[in-house]
Amino acid sequence: MTATFPTTVTIGQLATTQPWSTAVFHRHRIDFCCGGARRLDEVCDEKGLQVADVLAEIAREAPAEADFVRWDEAPLNELIDHLQTFYHDRLWEELPRLTHLATKVASVHGGRDARLEALRDLVVDIETELSEHMRKEEQVLFPWIHSGRGASAHRPVQVMQHEHEEHGQKLQRLRELTGDFQLPIGACASWTALWHGLERLERELHDHIHLENNILFPRALASRPPAEPDAGVIDVRTIPPWERHPRIFQTFDQLSPGGHFTLVNDHDPRPLYSQFRMNRGPIFTWDYLEAGPEVWRVRIGRV
Repeated sequence: MTATFPTTVTIGQLATTQPWSTAVFHRHRIDFCCGGARRLDEVCDEKGLQVADVLAEIAREAPAEADFVRWDEAPLNELIDHLQTFYHDRLWEELPRLTHLATKVASVHGGRDARLEALRDLVVDIETELSEHMRKEEQVLFPWIHSGRGASAHRPVQVMQHEHEEHGQKLQRLRELTGDFQLPIGACASWTALWHGLERLERELHDHIHLENNILFPRALASRPPAEPDAGVIDVRTIPPWERHPRIFQTFDQLSPGGHFTLVNDHDPRPLYSQFRMNRGPIFTWDYLEAGPEVWRVRIGRV
């Protein structure tokens, strides 16, 4: 499974279309997650590598059968599910374990190695920041994209990308404090487990951020929003006065996010607008389609 690429291909493009290339990038310490927009030839020049040699190495990594998932071709919802079940779920379990190990090793061996206390503090920071980051993705961004509205997620995506940069800096500091994860002679079992766990964390977090920065975010932002469901028209001129507001609010409450209906009246329904502000807060939209003098038409939507 080989392919020919121009030397100007980006690291992220290779990692996306040739998923096995990430093994090569890991070996050569090439940043393919936050640095995915950089060109292969530029990165090779910096690291003293030959582009042809790196491409040949990637070709040798190619599997005999197509057992790698092309996440740039899979449905977005499947990619989000994969991110949550393979990466997030593992992090929720692994981060407390690494923090416990880092605290234990620093407590027992901190007098022997001055790096361990700084490493403990760094691991605690990583757990805190990654946990908050994952909560924002799971509670805000992923549901946003799942709903088919990823094209409007520019602001939360920018926030996540900025935090990814910060995660990358902490991973670099992690590697510095561990001496490229080289264990000292006579390291105990806990120390060994910590080093191995941190090295695995670095590797998986690089893969994790790549899938979001280079695949999920660009695809979500480029997606077409679904057509907003139209709940029809409520012409209150034909409805008894005591039934109007209950029917309007019942219709609104049954709308899915992005849905809307059109209200028709023979006067400006400003009192109704005030009731919406009081009772439904920021989750409604109010747009005049026609403003008298004989007919008022208002498009009322749900955010």
